[in-house]
Amino acid sequence: MEWEWDFELIGLRSFDDFADLIKEIEKIDPQSYCFRYPVNTTGEAALPQHFVVNVVIFGKKMDSVLELLSGAVTGLQDHWNDTAEVMYLLQEVLKEPKDEA
Repeated sequence: MEWEWDFELIGLRSFDDFADLIKEIEKIDPQSYCFRYPVNTTGEAALPQHFVVNVVIFGKKMDSVLELLSGAVTGLQDHWNDTAEVMYLLQEVLKEPKDEA
């Protein structure tokens, strides 16, 4: 959509910062099991011993990310609606019989 990134949260000031956050989460839990299950299918600990996540800081960052993504969804819906309306109007114009004078 070529939108400008306007997200004034420390550590997430650019799209690259956002991508880095996602990559860091994926490094820890690439298949999204570790945070849901304390052990893997072989009975071993899913995460290293003494692994700690500051849930308050993580939650604050993710709240901001979710607000951003929610805004993006709204923006995409508006863009789609505008595009659909223009396409409809163009089709209506093309359907109209041309006056031959």
